[in-house]
Amino acid sequence: MLKNKLNWFDFNFEIKNTNFSSILLKSKLDIFWKEIMETKLSENQHIWLLFKLQWTNNNHVTIGKLIKLNKEDKDYLFEYILTNFEDKSEYYTEQTIKNMIFSYTIKKGKAKAKITLDSSNLQFQNYQHHKLPITMNPLEYGILIDQKGRDYWVQINRTNTAIVTKLDELNNKIKFFKEGKLVYEYTDHKIDESTFIRSLDNKKFTFKDNKLALLYIEKTVNFISNLKPSSRVTNKIITLDIETFIKNGIHIPYVISWFDGEKSNSYYLVDFNSSDSLLTQAIKDLMAKKHDNYKVYIHNMAGFDAIFLLKILVELGNIKPIIHHGELISINFKFKNYIVVFRDSLKILLVSLRNLAKIFGVDTQKSIFPYSFVNENNLDYVGEVPDFKFFDNISINEYNEYKSNFDNNWDLKDEAIKYCEIDCISLYQVILKFSNMIFDLFKINMHNYATLSSIAFAIFRTHFLRKDEIPQI
Repeated sequence: MLKNKLNWFDFNFEIKNTNFSSILLKSKLDIFWKEIMETKLSENQHIWLLFKLQWTNNNHVTIGKLIKLNKEDKDYLFEYILTNFEDKSEYYTEQTIKNMIFSYTIKKGKAKAKITLDSSNLQFQNYQHHKLPITMNPLEYGILIDQKGRDYWVQINRTNTAIVTKLDELNNKIKFFKEGKLVYEYTDHKIDESTFIRSLDNKKFTFKDNKLALLYIEKTVNFISNLKPSSRVTNKIITLDIETFIKNGIHIPYVISWFDGEKSNSYYLVDFNSSDSLLTQAIKDLMAKKHDNYKVYIHNMAGFDAIFLLKILVELGNIKPIIHHGELISINFKFKNYIVVFRDSLKILLVSLRNLAKIFGVDTQKSIFPYSFVNENNLDYVGEVPDFKFFDNISINEYNEYKSNFDNNWDLKDEAIKYCEIDCISLYQVILKFSNMIFDLFKINMHNYATLSSIAFAIFRTHFLRKDEIPQI
């Protein structure tokens, strides 16, 4: 299709959603040349031409600039378009074409003769959409334009030129220009007759027999920094525990307690409409101004308690969980204007709470409780101590001693709350002792770290890491 626009004509080829290729270009160029250049152009005329593409999204792009062509410049135009297209980003090669357009006007006289390059034996390095000759011989870069002493001015292709300076027998310095603008400066160092190293930006390319054999990239890195010892440790902590019974294979929370170092706060299911309302009230009460920026420790939070808490926290405020290798590490929780961080103390102190209480010798030791006795129908039970079969990990003598403290007045609500509160107090005392021990030994505030490994790394960075020793990858 031919369209006239004020002496400019659009010779248009409709393309059926095809990507650009040299084969497609050659087939359309052959038609354009035969019908326009060979038919409508006299020997004393030339054309001004713009080569355009229209993508299937209807956007237009011009490949290259306006060029002046004679009848004998068909091969030049073909190479010119290909060269300019290769210098474009991958976006151009990925787009499908709707129309290919040769936009031209006919002018009097002959255009300036073009430089024809023979690059059939020349290998190129494609670097950021530019083609850099793979050679150390300035005369192999392209057409020699001029030479002065050790400086060689070379025409690489239609748009690219280079100044190659031979510093000595082994080293060249190259300035690479595109359309007269300096794009790269790099050096080539000869190793032997078949091998040289090109230093460009932060990279070194080793070419052997005109092929890339090795790429070395030098990267600037930051080093892991040292830490300063903490001047003091502030134990702004709360401990929390949840107890559940099992209904149809599902754990149902029926008591939750938390301890802030001064007071225990407990919530029991019979006083609420549901487990969700039980947990909601407990969290709302915990999120007081005086607890802002506290750490809330739960032993085995990631493996158990978080299952119930996350739903409530999401409904109440904003959460930012930290997950590493699929494991929940901590939960940052914001409610109104207050923030607390829920942490799993089992990721710092890697044994059961019962053993921790014994190891640290805290005043409040973990008590015993008939876990499997509780169900949804007996939450208000008062009577004899449940049978020995409902207690786990205790001997018959321990059971009898426990039972002797009651006279048909064992109250499930009281004992469940007492058990849950004792767990919270015991964990609080353990964490307090561990925190003070770490600070006394290493001047580290353990509450700044969520796992035992991160505490150990902080100790290393504070006392044993040499400056600029370990890079950050």
